[in-house]
Amino acid sequence: MKLLKALRTKPAVEPNQPPTDFDLGSPATELEPVPSNPFTSVESEPLFEKSADNSQASDPELDAANLTSKPKLRLPEVGQLLGESYQLLAFQAGSFGLRGAVIQNGKQQANIRALAESRNIDFTRAVADVLDQLLQQHRRLPKRAILLTPSVVTALVQLPVSPLRPRSDEQMQELIRWELEGAISQQNKHWMIGSMLVERGYLTPDQRDEVVEQLQQRQTEGGPQSLVRFGDLAVQLGFIDRDQLEECFTLQGKLISIDDDLVYGWQASESTREGPSDEVLMSEEEDNDSSHPWLVSGMSKTLQRRWIGAFNLNGLKLEAFYPVIGSAFAGLGQYCELELQYLLEVQQEQLALVSGNRNTVAEILTTARSRGPVDLHQCLDLIGVLPSDLNRLYISCSQAELQPELLQDLADHLGIDVQRFSAQSHHLELPARVPADALLALQGSINHHFGHLPITRQSRISATETKSARWKSWFQPKNLAVAASVLLVTGMFSFLGWMEWNTRYQTERLAALEAEFDRELKVKNQLQALYADSLKIKGAIADSQQQSDLTLLLANEIEANLGYRVQSLSPLLKAIALALSPEIILGQILKQGDDLSLEVLAPSSSSAQEYVARLSEFVQPVGYQVMNSNPKADSDDFRLLVQLTYQHGLTSQLLADSNPAQAGE
Repeated sequence: MKLLKALRTKPAVEPNQPPTDFDLGSPATELEPVPSNPFTSVESEPLFEKSADNSQASDPELDAANLTSKPKLRLPEVGQLLGESYQLLAFQAGSFGLRGAVIQNGKQQANIRALAESRNIDFTRAVADVLDQLLQQHRRLPKRAILLTPSVVTALVQLPVSPLRPRSDEQMQELIRWELEGAISQQNKHWMIGSMLVERGYLTPDQRDEVVEQLQQRQTEGGPQSLVRFGDLAVQLGFIDRDQLEECFTLQGKLISIDDDLVYGWQASESTREGPSDEVLMSEEEDNDSSHPWLVSGMSKTLQRRWIGAFNLNGLKLEAFYPVIGSAFAGLGQYCELELQYLLEVQQEQLALVSGNRNTVAEILTTARSRGPVDLHQCLDLIGVLPSDLNRLYISCSQAELQPELLQDLADHLGIDVQRFSAQSHHLELPARVPADALLALQGSINHHFGHLPITRQSRISATETKSARWKSWFQPKNLAVAASVLLVTGMFSFLGWMEWNTRYQTERLAALEAEFDRELKVKNQLQALYADSLKIKGAIADSQQQSDLTLLLANEIEANLGYRVQSLSPLLKAIALALSPEIILGQILKQGDDLSLEVLAPSSSSAQEYVARLSEFVQPVGYQVMNSNPKADSDDFRLLVQLTYQHGLTSQLLADSNPAQAGE
C-alpha cells in the first residue's frame, strides 16, 4: 500500500537519483578469488554473494511487478485526429544500457519517430531517463511498451504437439523447459565483464584482447599473479577505473539468471490456412508419436518481474518481451522478396544464422564468437552447406566493426550474393554512439507486434500472466475423474435421500387418500340410498297420479253415459227377446252395474251358438256386446251362461291411453 501511494504521488522516477540497489561489497572482498567460477572464460567475474530471497524481499522493482492499474477511458488525442498516431513505446536493453523509441504505426509498417538512450544501470532510473528525453521531443507519450533484451533466448524446437491441437499453458511450459533450460543457462555467458565493458564503451576490443592474453600468460606461469581476475587486471593496466568496473558488476548481478523459475513463449512454426480436419477434431489420442516445429522463447522469471516492476514504477504497461536473436530476420521479410531467406546476425558475443521462408522460421543456429574481428572461417563453419536454390545471404551487425572485405570473402567462398542488411533510418536523429543498424532488431519486433509481419516469424513472451479460463481446468482427466466420483457419490446419496423422502411422502399421501376415499365412499353410499328412495317415491307419485287421472276419467265417462244406460235398458231387453227362438228358453237375467248375465237353455250346442250370434248382433246397436259365453251340458238340455257389458271398448281405450305399456302387453 505504501508503494502504491508513492506511485500515485510520483508517477515517474527521477533519473538523477542513485540506483535502487547499488549495494557492492568492499573492494578487498571483490579482489579475493573464489573457488567456483560460473563461466569458463578467463575474463569472467564472480557474482556477488547475495541471497536471492533477501534481494527480492527488499527490491521495489519486484514488488512493483504485482501492481495492476485500473483501466481508464482513453479519448482520441488531437494528434491522432490529424493523422499523427503514436501507439507504442519500444525499448531495447543490453550491456550498453537502455534505448527507447516512440513508434508510429502505419498501414504498411511501423516507424521509429524518436529515439533516446540511457546508460543508467538501474532499470527504473533508466526507463525514467529515456522517458525524460523522449518527452523533450514529444509532449505526450503512449502508455504501452515492449522490450527487446538478450536475456530472452529463442530457439526452434521439435515438440510432440500439433499446432491444430495445442496443449494447456502448463503442459507447453513444461515441454519447452526441457528444450530451453540449458540454452538459458548458457545465455549467462553473454553477460561477461569484458563484453559489458566493451559494449558500454569503457574498453576497446583490442584492450580486451590484451587483458585476456595477459591473463592466459599469468595462468600459464602460475604463482599469485595467476589468481587475478579480468576486471582487476584491466584496472591495474589503467584501461578502466574502479567505478566503471563496479558499475558493470552491479549490472551483471541484475542480468544474470540465478533462479530456476523460467517463463516461456511459443509460436507454431507451421502455418496452415485450412481448418482442422475431421480426423483431427474427432481424434481423442494425443499427438505423441509425431513432432512439429515450434518457435519458442524463454527468460528468467525474476528478471521478467524486475523489468515489469521498473515499467510499472514509471506508469507504463509492458506488454511483451522480444528476443534480440531473430528480430532482425523478422524484419527482413518486409525488404526481401525472395522465398528462401538467410540472415547471419553478428552480435557482441555470438553469431546466429537464421533461415526460413517469407512466412516461417526454418532454422536458428548460434555459436560463441571468437575474440577480435568477425572471423571468416567461423562464419563459414556456422553457415555450412547452403541450399542450391539460395541466391543471396544477408548479414546484419549491430556494431560498426563489420569489415567490408568480409562480405566479398563470404561471396567468394559461398558462390552467392552477400549483402549487408541495413536499417531504414527515415532521417531519424540518432544518439551518440548508436549506429543505424542497431535498430534492425527494434524495427522487426515492432512490425511483428503490430501485425505487419506473419506471426510465425517470431516468438515473444507475454509480460502479463495469462491465466487460462477456469472452466478449461475442469475438463482435465484428473479433474474429470474427481468430478465424476463426486457426482456419482452425491447422486447416489441424493437418490437415496430422495427415495426416503418420496417413500415417506407417498405413504402419508396414500393414508390421506384412503381416508378421503372412505369418506367419499360413505357419502356416495348415502347418496345412492337417498337416490333410490327418491326414485321409489317418484314412481309411487307417478302411479298415484296415473290412477287418479284414470279414475277421474272413468268417473267422467260413467257420469256422461249414465243417462243413456238407463234409457237403453228397455231396448236391450227387447233385443234379448228378439234373439230368442222357439227352441231357446230364457231362464234367468241378472244385472250388476253395466253387466248382464243371461242363463239360457238350448236343446243343443249348435242352437246355443246360433242364439249367441243373434244376441251379439241384436245388442250391438244399443251399445252392449257379448263378453263371454260359458256352455254347461246337463243330462237333458244344454245350459249356456252369457255375459253382456256396456261399451267395453271405451274402457279398454281409456286404459290404453293412460298406460301404453300395459296396453301393448
